Amino acid sequence: MQKLWMTACVFAFAAACGGGIGDKAVSELTADELVELCEDTAAILGEPRTVSCDGIDVELTPPDCSDAANEAFPAGCKITVDQYLACSEAVAADPCSVLGESPPAACVPLFSDPGCTGDDQ
Repeated sequence: MQKLWMTACVFAFAAACGGGIGDKAVSELTADELVELCEDTAAILGEPRTVSCDGIDVELTPPDCSDAANEAFPAGCKITVDQYLACSEAVAADPCSVLGESPPAACVPLFSDPGCTGDDQ
């Protein structure tokens, strides 16, 4: 069986992260906001778990947020906190969705933004 490891710290963010930043680009978050988002992401993902998806194990592991203040999104990543939240919730609700030919609909903004994927280099 193949395993797909998913670690989420910079890949899945949640919105309980303080009022008024939902429209803020993730690349513009302060260190404190990054920590808060990481902690909220860990809460969304809950305990580590493995989900079997047609013979492929997808492992969801909550992030270790101890260094989140030093982790930043690429400067060109223009998706908002709300868009990132929507993707995070979609992946947490259906981990197998990451194995499809196209990402979950809520993740399209993330995966189509060249500033977030590194395709703008």
